[in-house]
Amino acid sequence: MNCFYHNHVQAVGICKSCNKGVCAVCAVDVGNGIACKNLCEKEVEALNKIFKNSSMSYKASGKSYKYNALIYGFLGFTFTSLGIFGIIVPEHSGQAFFTLPVGLIFLAGAFLSYKSGKQITNASN
Repeated sequence: MNCFYHNHVQAVGICKSCNKGVCAVCAVDVGNGIACKNLCEKEVEALNKIFKNSSMSYKASGKSYKYNALIYGFLGFTFTSLGIFGIIVPEHSGQAFFTLPVGLIFLAGAFLSYKSGKQITNASN
């Protein structure tokens, strides 16, 4: 591939912004990519910043899923305990039909939320 701006010169890379082939004279290294000198430098720097910010957000979302799992787990344990209490104590048996299924749903939500958070955390590393 030849340089977009100098058709007779071999390209050394491709601009991260406009995807044009550039030679050593036309290329500038902006840290994490090559840009067209004096044309695409700001755009490539902006792209690099977006990639970095999205990576940090992705890692933070994994932690959020794990925190949600703790809340769901607490609610699941509480409702399940109340449901079991309702089964054991006959005068509270009416509450067991509501609290036990709700508790099991919260426990399932805790498991799924923790699992999703772990997958996101592993994918971001």
